[in-house]
Amino acid sequence: MVPSIDVTVDFRTAQAVSDLRAVARRGTPATLERVTAGAPNKDAAGDLHRLIHDGGCRISNDLSESLHSALMLMATLPDDDLDGFVVATAVLLADRLQNGRGKDDLFWHWDAFRQHYALAPSDSRAAIMQGYLQANRLGLVALFDLPEEGDLISRPKASLLKALALPPAGTTRGFRGVIQEVLTGQAEMSISEDMWRDHWQEILSFPEPQGTRLLLGLRHLYETNPDWSPFGGRKFSLFDMALPLLPFDRDLI
Repeated sequence: MVPSIDVTVDFRTAQAVSDLRAVARRGTPATLERVTAGAPNKDAAGDLHRLIHDGGCRISNDLSESLHSALMLMATLPDDDLDGFVVATAVLLADRLQNGRGKDDLFWHWDAFRQHYALAPSDSRAAIMQGYLQANRLGLVALFDLPEEGDLISRPKASLLKALALPPAGTTRGFRGVIQEVLTGQAEMSISEDMWRDHWQEILSFPEPQGTRLLLGLRHLYETNPDWSPFGGRKFSLFDMALPLLPFDRDLI
């Protein structure tokens, strides 16, 4: 289901939203029940499921707006329900990045709970921190200071370089060399941007484990370089099913 109001954004915003949506989709039915326990909706958990899986985590109507207070509350309860806390935070940030109807600037959430985000799985933590960083850049949230560099990264560079050095290289050899050189400072970042812009479909089609190793290397460049933006100022629809974005649920093999 595509919402009646589409949203177009630049690459980095699209990537941040895509990652936050993936974090929110990890919420189990039981987690969604807990998140919406105090919501007035008759089927609040079902409404939240539809908001996440069909509505792209954008609060765009009265029904989803009635969930906002429940999300805001759960996003303050890391000690009571870490899974619910992570899901609620991901939805709130994704909504802000899409200019949804949840207008809170999340200043108090950042001030009070920034240390708790580190308790989430590393990829979820990085997605949340990147979401805050991008939303702050766009003036959609108010942060008194920025995320620390280590919190923005889902995987350490050393483990990625080790994986990229493993055989077999196969048809990925040239791409692998580019990523290794950029990660180690032997090549300009723009080379990797050009590579993703011009060859993203090919890279997404590579077999495992080589494909994932390339994608995680590129993700590290996205996470560590706030100017890494392969498509410049080009705008993307957040409801396009064929976006040139880095997949989220990948891990080293």
